[in-house]
Amino acid sequence: MRRHFREHTETVINKSGHLFVGVTLMIIGFLFLLDTMKIVDTGVILSRGWPLIIVGAGLIKLMRADTAEERLPASIWIFIGGVFFLSRLGWLPFSVWGLIWPTALIAFGFYLVVRSKFGFNVPVDSASRFNSMAFMGGIERKVTSQEFEGGEVTAIMGGCGIDLREASILDTEATIEVFVWAGGVEIFVPEGWSIISKVVPIMGGFEDATKRSDEYTKRLVIRGLILMGGIEVKNY
Repeated sequence: MRRHFREHTETVINKSGHLFVGVTLMIIGFLFLLDTMKIVDTGVILSRGWPLIIVGAGLIKLMRADTAEERLPASIWIFIGGVFFLSRLGWLPFSVWGLIWPTALIAFGFYLVVRSKFGFNVPVDSASRFNSMAFMGGIERKVTSQEFEGGEVTAIMGGCGIDLREASILDTEATIEVFVWAGGVEIFVPEGWSIISKVVPIMGGFEDATKRSDEYTKRLVIRGLILMGGIEVKNY
């Protein structure tokens, strides 16, 4: 009963995510059509309203979240989008970029100090699901679960490296949800996994560089949105 309920919930949420992307694209296309007809100024509307896309993506991720670890990145998405939106409306007394860049430099400097003092090891995750987020930086994760079910990857002006070469899919299929904005994601998978892309690239790209096989036993579905970024899946 619980498994059927979970599968039904995930189906509804995934449909909601696709609906959000579809409606967003339709609205943007409609605005450009009105701009062509000299009815509205699309540049002004998009320059102020684009942060709502980030808020919407955060809400979708929040709906999918089951644990506090998964809710935190979704809440960060909503917070960042909200701050940008308030800034575009002129309701904040400071520049958002003026706040983000110094914070990012401090965080990156702290990362370098910790790395030089304690060394650097790629985190190893044995859980059946994972959640990775890179914001203006880079992260690497190695997943070794023998009952792998899937996960979520978010890259905002940064990069993510996910190593699944020592993992095994629980049944026959696992799903990774991705959201890439001006960033890049590398996913390493074992030979023999079939890669099924269901991503929507907007000024971005998806590349399956894995070796072809006549006997696929496992399927990895990659689903989500790419905005001005890229995803590459490979074996080595």
